[in-house]
Amino acid sequence: MSNEEHQLESRTKLPTEVEEEDPFIMIAEFRLSLRQCLTLAMTFTIWMVFVQLTMFFLPLSTIFAGMLWSWMLLSGIFLTFIKKDGRPYEEYLSQWIQFRMSDRHYILRDSKRDLGSIEDANWDEIEEEEHFFNDKSY
Repeated sequence: MSNEEHQLESRTKLPTEVEEEDPFIMIAEFRLSLRQCLTLAMTFTIWMVFVQLTMFFLPLSTIFAGMLWSWMLLSGIFLTFIKKDGRPYEEYLSQWIQFRMSDRHYILRDSKRDLGSIEDANWDEIEEEEHFFNDKSY
């Protein structure tokens, strides 16, 4: 066996798709990935900011202000632990936000723009030398 064949056999094979995330925190049977830890930390931080702002502007107790914003904690827990089709809901949320913010969405969604009718369109033929695909300058 040549040296090259030996190197090919000894290479480590890595899976292209891993179903489970690596655990970041493990306490007994309870495992959290880094993504889940960050989601919970961000949720708790945002919840605390809203509770503090509520107590600053309104004369409420900490417990009542926390209960007022408890839906925020529950949604963070939902995003962290519940999966749909094997994928976390936060992936769906981030893809939805990215789609909503994209220019393509606003082009497709703009119902007020006036495209006119087909009868009003100017159907001039494009000269062959003006056509983009015939341009040899690039």
